[in-house]
Amino acid sequence: MKYSLSYVNPGWDRYYKGYYYEMLVQEILTSYNIEFKGNSTNLKEWNQSTNTNYDIVVKVDDSTWLRVECKFSLKFVYNSWFYRDWNQRDCDIIVTNNKKCISNYARNVLHSKGVALLDTYSLVPYINQYKNANKNDLLILHKGISVK
Repeated sequence: MKYSLSYVNPGWDRYYKGYYYEMLVQEILTSYNIEFKGNSTNLKEWNQSTNTNYDIVVKVDDSTWLRVECKFSLKFVYNSWFYRDWNQRDCDIIVTNNKKCISNYARNVLHSKGVALLDTYSLVPYINQYKNANKNDLLILHKGISVK
C-alpha cells in the first residue's frame, strides 16, 4: 500500500494529515474493490474540495450510497473542535484513525444523529455488513442516501 498510518508525520500541517488520511481510506476501499466516489487524489485539487459536506460516497446497491467523512486526529478532540470540524458534516459515517480521541459526549451526539463512528479498519467490514443486510433491516442498521 502506498499510504500507511505509520507514515504520518505529527509535524505535518493538519490539512496535509487530512489529505493523507483520506487517501489511505480511498486506497483501502480500492484494495477491497468497493465502489466509491471520492475527492481528487491531486493535493491541490483536493484542497479546493475540503469543507464540502463529506469526503467519500460508497456504493451499497443501485440506489444507496453511504456518505463518509474521514477525520485524522493525534490529539483528544475537544468539544469545540468537534462542533467546528466534525458535527457540521452531513454524513452517515465518520471514519477516524483513533476513536479514543473522541469524547463520550461527542460519541453520543453522533449516535443521536444516526452517524456511525468507525476506526480505519472497521470501515470495510461495516460496509460489507450493510451490503449483506436484509433490506428490511437497512433502516435499523443505518440511513442510506441516493446519489445520482
